[in-house]
Amino acid sequence: MKNTPHAEHSVQFSLEWTAALACFVVAGITGTAFRLAAAGFEPLSGLNLGYVRNAHSHLMLFSWATPPLMILMAQRLALKSTQGGAKNFRARTFRRIIRAAIMIGVLTFVPFLISGYTSTKIGPISLPLTIIFSTLGMFVWYAFSLAYWRAREGLARDSVWRLWDWANAFLCLSTLGAWARGAFIGMKVTDARLTHGSIQFFVITFSFGWLTLGMLGEFHRRRNTQPGRAADLGTALLAAGIPLIFISAQTAQIPSILSACGHLSALAVGVGLSLHLYTLRESGGIRWRNPSIIALIFVAGAMLISAVPPILNWANTTGLRLIFVHLLLLGVVTMGLLEVYPRATPIKARGLMPAAILILLATMLPTTGLWPRALYTPWTFYFVALGSTAPWLGGTWILMESYRLSAIKEARPSPEQTAR
Repeated sequence: MKNTPHAEHSVQFSLEWTAALACFVVAGITGTAFRLAAAGFEPLSGLNLGYVRNAHSHLMLFSWATPPLMILMAQRLALKSTQGGAKNFRARTFRRIIRAAIMIGVLTFVPFLISGYTSTKIGPISLPLTIIFSTLGMFVWYAFSLAYWRAREGLARDSVWRLWDWANAFLCLSTLGAWARGAFIGMKVTDARLTHGSIQFFVITFSFGWLTLGMLGEFHRRRNTQPGRAADLGTALLAAGIPLIFISAQTAQIPSILSACGHLSALAVGVGLSLHLYTLRESGGIRWRNPSIIALIFVAGAMLISAVPPILNWANTTGLRLIFVHLLLLGVVTMGLLEVYPRATPIKARGLMPAAILILLATMLPTTGLWPRALYTPWTFYFVALGSTAPWLGGTWILMESYRLSAIKEARPSPEQTAR
């Protein structure tokens, strides 16, 4: 029998889900503020765009995208524990870790807005709060992966566990880029191949290794797909390619052999995703009502195309990378997570989110070289900012509607009360 999206949710994390979605809304509002400030909106002219971008991305990744994925893993472990497996699973431990992950992302938000990665002044003293909290956040990730591995011990490996095992490994591995970046700052290293490369390693390994593999495992869980050669080969290619994709994002001059490794890694990831999509299709898991998987098809196609050096160079010079990042993080991750949002929500509220994300992606075109110069006007970037409101307005509606329906449900008399 196929698993429904909620079939394995034996441990509820409703409060954590709501807090994470609220962080998505705040991060989205911050993204709109960034675009308005970039367009020259006078009331926001004092904002430091670099600081705003950092605040937006950290809240989106640390407090929105990551905790719900942790919740999905914890819930599957909880189910296995009720079936006699996952004997080391402790719901309270996972709950505390997930709440800490959300909270630390929230704590970094204001310091990032004020001072970015520099020290934040608190009265007479200055503290590197963003670095302190970001470091604590990475230790929370380590704690989650440790708890995951302990609870996961002894369970048979299926397609879902294989992907989630690798996702946790890459979550920890990605932090090496952050540690390296800090070391380079301390040693006053200025070589862009090292400083920029360490950041790219962290962001790309985190995005593909943790978020993409994590969501891919969730897609397999929903369809209850059976292990097979295509999926196993796809996982192997993803595991081999993800650690080196960051090389293809390098804009500094690098040796040709390294450049070739980057393109081959992109090819491996594209083929690996395609093999998993083939497995999902065979199980009936690719339909138009699953927009997150449709978005993943475009991501896989983009990775295959980026393996061709001239095409990748063209995409970089025209500014398409930012649209790709939003396609991955909003199209695949955000839509994939909202498809299993646990609170009562009207279908139309969730159904409008794909349209909202499509609006954002379409209105980002003026930021690329594909937009005709003749169409640029003083209002063009206000148009970009307006489009960026769609996802967080959709998220706000989901929060409000789920709260309204929950209040209605709680106000209804129980069967026992009705019988009296």
